[in-house]
Amino acid sequence: MVENEYVLERYLVGLDLGQAQDYTAIATVKQLKHQKTGALHYEVVGLERPPLGTPYGAIVDYVIGMLKSTTLSGKCLGQSMGIGAPKEETELVVDATGCGRPVVDMLKDKGAPDYAHLVPCTITGGVAVTTTGGMYGVPKRSLVTSLQILYQDGRIKVSNGLELGSILAQELLNFKAKINPATGNDSFEAWREKDHDDMVLAVALAVWWADTYRKY
Repeated sequence: MVENEYVLERYLVGLDLGQAQDYTAIATVKQLKHQKTGALHYEVVGLERPPLGTPYGAIVDYVIGMLKSTTLSGKCLGQSMGIGAPKEETELVVDATGCGRPVVDMLKDKGAPDYAHLVPCTITGGVAVTTTGGMYGVPKRSLVTSLQILYQDGRIKVSNGLELGSILAQELLNFKAKINPATGNDSFEAWREKDHDDMVLAVALAVWWADTYRKY
């Protein structure tokens, strides 16, 4: 990816919320548009995994701090990333499944909508996206498939030097589609129960939303 061939459209933040034995993951992604072809590309520029047991309140405060930063807000004209300021507001796409619903409320109470477009999503085992009261129901299959397609098309890359980049790559390798022969339904699961999928889902939430609903 030759950086000067692209313009920065927006930043995307994907937040996958873990529970007692699951990690929370925060992914920061740049959405880039090729100046000649108009094709959208994505670059994962941040991956974070707070320690197990980190209170949701602390995670909310951290994310709010990220959104207020001059990089994501564009106030620094993109100097820290070496590229022009984003044209559009940051998109914050949050896993609102289960315990995620009160976290979405906490983000709202802390003023997240003042700094980003807040998109709450519940991750489902279905086959179709649903929308109810501003909440999106997104099949896990759709999230992971969208990410896999971007990799296959060469439209997403992970920035060099990210400490957790290798974990993201391993999580992608561990995924497979499981089809229930009785129902015909399928869902994406880790290859082994001990494998985590937090990094994959944090990135997938961000790029699925952007490449489906923020293509302009």
